[in-house]
Amino acid sequence: MAKHVLTDASVVLNSVDLSDHVDTVSFVVTIVGQPASAMADVEDYSMPGLRKISPITLTMYQDFAASKTYATLMTLWTNRTSFNCVIKPTSSAAASTNPQFTVSVFISSFPVVAAKHGDAHMSNITLEPAGIMTISAP
Repeated sequence: MAKHVLTDASVVLNSVDLSDHVDTVSFVVTIVGQPASAMADVEDYSMPGLRKISPITLTMYQDFAASKTYATLMTLWTNRTSFNCVIKPTSSAAASTNPQFTVSVFISSFPVVAAKHGDAHMSNITLEPAGIMTISAP
């Protein structure tokens, strides 16, 4: 069975491909546990409830050029816009071996200027889910 090394992930925000500015991406899905134990039970346990998409976090190189990090994200943040975040393990076309995850999100945190003198200027962005997730894997 093949193993995967993440080297070419694709991150598209509001139809703008910012993959070349992404240093790290974290996209986590979970299931919310629902209490299921009753009076006669001697153990506390849960049943699987709703699926949950945790906030998507990105560490990106800040860039103030047109159609890059600042220009794309500040407009979305200023307008409080929900938009699609599309993530794939590689930049290749969506396939069963390269699923495409699309989630409607909004920006809940966007550090515009955050760095130590001499460091790379990075922004740790938090995208809150604002809709259901779709998975495309033809």
